[in-house]
Amino acid sequence: MEFRRVHWLLVQPPWFSDRVVLVGDAVHAAPPNLGGGASMAIEDAAVLTDALTRHADLPNALRNYMTRRWARIENIYHKSYQAKTMSSVDPRKYFSVNSPILREALASLTIEP
Repeated sequence: MEFRRVHWLLVQPPWFSDRVVLVGDAVHAAPPNLGGGASMAIEDAAVLTDALTRHADLPNALRNYMTRRWARIENIYHKSYQAKTMSSVDPRKYFSVNSPILREALASLTIEP
């Protein structure tokens, strides 16, 4: 078995120049901890196809594609990073009965009769 380093990539817009457009991991690669790589590339292709169909002018179509994709890509990228961060946390530190964080959270709860 061979292990390779995982690379993070989030290219700032635009993802196109003249008639060349990048999609998928070419512009937004993240580790597979959310399992969304292939589906994000398919979404890119679907939105790009729709934008090209709706807009006769290529620059407008490509700007539309970027506008529609950027917020979702950025959101998924950051969620993937959060998942990676949480997977490296020692749960005993935060979720054990003796955890000061857990005790503080429980103490702040108001219990009504």
